[in-house]
Amino acid sequence: MKGKISFDLSAGPWTLDGEASFARAADGRSLRFSGVYGDLAGRKVAAQATLAGNAPRAVDVTTYTLDMSKVKVTPPGLGSLGSVEAQPFDTLLTAGGAAVFSEVFGAAPVAVGESLATIAGRVDATSMLGS
Repeated sequence: MKGKISFDLSAGPWTLDGEASFARAADGRSLRFSGVYGDLAGRKVAAQATLAGNAPRAVDVTTYTLDMSKVKVTPPGLGSLGSVEAQPFDTLLTAGGAAVFSEVFGAAPVAVGESLATIAGRVDATSMLGS
């Protein structure tokens, strides 16, 4: 994850490298999410969705809430990295995310508002002070 986030996790954009691909072997239909980015203030995850080889388009895929009791924030010190560690939490499918799955596969894997994925993570952080 790359970005500039507040240590209280109330604001800041972030991006992820890599992509997630879904394919149906029976007919070769596919959906790829790349350029994943998020907004801590809006608690959303968006991506460029490429449907069956067509031009990519921006889609809000999931939303989430953070239980701060399951997040450990260690601010960076002088000469040391800080970190943000989140225990597993659910990401909830949005209407936009459901729409792209339905367009490609005929249905979304879960209902809107249901968990599409459970994620956890750790981000190492540096201070912007003095830069």
